[in-house]
Parts: sequence; structure tokens; C-alpha cells
Amino acid sequence: MAERIASMIKKANPEETKSIPVMAYSLSILINSVAVIIVSLTIGILNGRTTDTFLALISFATLRMVSGGHHARSLTVCFVVSTALFVLIPYIPLTKTQVTFANILALILVAVFAPYNGEKNNIPQRVFPLFKAISITLVVTSLLIGHASIALSLLAQALLLIPLSGRR
Repeated sequence: MAERIASMIKKANPEETKSIPVMAYSLSILINSVAVIIVSLTIGILNGRTTDTFLALISFATLRMVSGGHHARSLTVCFVVSTALFVLIPYIPLTKTQVTFANILALILVAVFAPYNGEKNNIPQRVFPLFKAISITLVVTSLLIGHASIALSLLAQALLLIPLSGRR
């Protein structure tokens, strides 16, 4: 699907567009992200967990944008694991103490490892302290809010910051 869309874009504007493989790669990531959101929210709606599913999606994505993190080995694995995460988080009951513990653990991980720089990107090193500060602020805000779905999704994202050999 991404390849077909990229070809149509290239045909419509051949001079001002990137190569078809580059556009197809970007489009496949976009399509995968939209699919995770749609499927997760649909399941959340059908199961009466819309708010918690939405909060898990938004909090994870927001922290992910500024902290980075490991990626799955394929878009299929990314889709399955991400969707399962966002669908299951609303069903995990936590006490206030457990929510606080999840937030503190996420805060420690973010303070130590964010932003993750294990991938090639065009982000200048000079903005890394700002990204770390924003990441810490997001987790501290979650600590003040005390919502289980937010705390669990931030912890899940923070775990993806831990440098492990053999992971991308």
C-alpha cells in the first residue's frame, strides 16, 4: 500500500519529491501508526475503555516524541506489540502506591537514559538537554496526576530507553 501511494505521489510531482523507496518507508511508518491508533481505540470503544486507551496512546506517544527509544524489528511486530500494549493497559488495576512506584521508576529511567540516541537522525545534540527536561516534566506531571493508564504507558516507553545489546 505504501509503495503504491509513493508511486502515485512521485507520478504527480516527480521533480519535488523524494525517491519512491524513501517515501514508501515513511508512508509505511505513518500507516502503521494510524493503524495502531485506530485498532486500539476501536477495541477500547467496544470494551468501554475509551478514555484509558486514549490516555495510554497519547502519553506514550508524547514521551516517545521527545525521549526516543528502541524500535521493533519489523512494522508487523511494532503493530502487534503496540496495539496489545494500548489495549491491555486499561485492564491493569493499580493501587495509588503502585501508580506512584511506576511513575518513579519511569522518572529514574527517563532521567538516566533520555533521550535515546541509538538511531541515526538529524536531531542536533544541543537540543538533547531540552528533550531530557521535557521527558522528565512529562513523568513528573504523571506523578502529580496519579492515573494508572498514564503511568503504565510512560513506564512502558521508559523501558524502551534502556540500552541493551542486540536491540534496535
